[in-house]
Amino acid sequence: MGEEVNMEREFSKYLDRMLAGEEVKVGAEVEPDFGTVLDFAQKMAQLRAVPSPSFKAQLKERLLRQLSEGAAEVGEKRNWFWEDLRRLVPRSAAWRAAVTSAVVIVLAIVGVVWYMGGFAQAPPPMPAPVPRPAPAPAPAPAPAPAPTPTPAPGPPPRLVELSASPARTVYLPGEEVEIDFRFTNVASEAVVVSPYPPRIRILMPSLPGPYEEDIVRSFPPGAEELKLEPGESASYTFIWDQRDEGGQQVNPGWYEVEVKHTVRKAAEAEEGYSITGTEARILIQYPQGAMEKTIEVNQSQTATGLPFTWKREELAIDVTITLERVELSVEGVRFRALVTSPSYTLPQGPLLPPPQWMLAAYAHYTVDGVTKDAGVAGMRPLEDGLQLRWGYAPARLDPVPGDARKLTFTITRLGDWEGLWEFQVPLE
Repeated sequence: MGEEVNMEREFSKYLDRMLAGEEVKVGAEVEPDFGTVLDFAQKMAQLRAVPSPSFKAQLKERLLRQLSEGAAEVGEKRNWFWEDLRRLVPRSAAWRAAVTSAVVIVLAIVGVVWYMGGFAQAPPPMPAPVPRPAPAPAPAPAPAPAPTPTPAPGPPPRLVELSASPARTVYLPGEEVEIDFRFTNVASEAVVVSPYPPRIRILMPSLPGPYEEDIVRSFPPGAEELKLEPGESASYTFIWDQRDEGGQQVNPGWYEVEVKHTVRKAAEAEEGYSITGTEARILIQYPQGAMEKTIEVNQSQTATGLPFTWKREELAIDVTITLERVELSVEGVRFRALVTSPSYTLPQGPLLPPPQWMLAAYAHYTVDGVTKDAGVAGMRPLEDGLQLRWGYAPARLDPVPGDARKLTFTITRLGDWEGLWEFQVPLE
């Protein structure tokens, strides 16, 4: 029995050296059975994957305990492998050790997790070498940023606020028109207004479309300057007797009052800016008053064979204009018409006329033989056509006298189409 124990001890030493990766030369003192098994185990060990230290220690301890005890059980984790091994291993200690060593080496090679009673997954194959990508070309240098353009000079700071307060906005012929102009310094330092009084002109109202300045009366500026401290105000009262440059009474209708002056800081002798703008609108009413009513006209005029370009194709189309309504009030007259055509389509998206229907519509109206300009119409696209509107604020038209007998409205041009779409408006 002692000899078997010594033999097991020697076998254990050889086994430790082999599991540690050392090449073992079996001596003559080892029994032939042990030597044969160890030689076989050493050849197998050359093929094994290196087990972890913990695996080797546990495996060796368990196998040697099985060998020494001669038992076939390993506790709760025993499986069919050990049952078969028990029947195959001879009773001889040498053969038990030999077979045990073979099991140790084989388990180490295949990586059996002996304690778990199953096989571990083989390590994944080494991936094929990936060719190194060609070096990316160096990025082109970023272009130098364009120089920042010099911003356009903004409007000068507001130094003076000018307000106009007419005594009334509607006057009968011959009444004096009175307007109070107030200059207020809104700067943080003293300012100078010049000339004072400012230049004032009475103009015929400007209407949409080409505008030719029509001066009714001009009042020359004064020869003084007005100095204002911060927050200080000064007033100038303007009086117009409703006479034109020739000394004649002006006709009833709308008139604009234009003011021009220059403002500068008091500490700067020459620097400053000039301001010109309409500050008030005055209506000279008819002595007999203005006509007040709304007339549903609904008269249509059609022009045929009008040249029309659509998607670079030259066409000939018909265009119908319907004068729908005329509104008469003390503030003025308004006209509303509708343009229809087989070629008209309502735009998609924002309410803007289709590009081919961006047409300037010029018109005038005649009251008892006196013709007045109506300017250019405002446009509003609708599903059934293009709506045209004249006389809506702020471009007011003169009112129609209360005793008028005949009113004619004429559209003189629609885009490039010259024509006379003429409508007789019944006043009675």
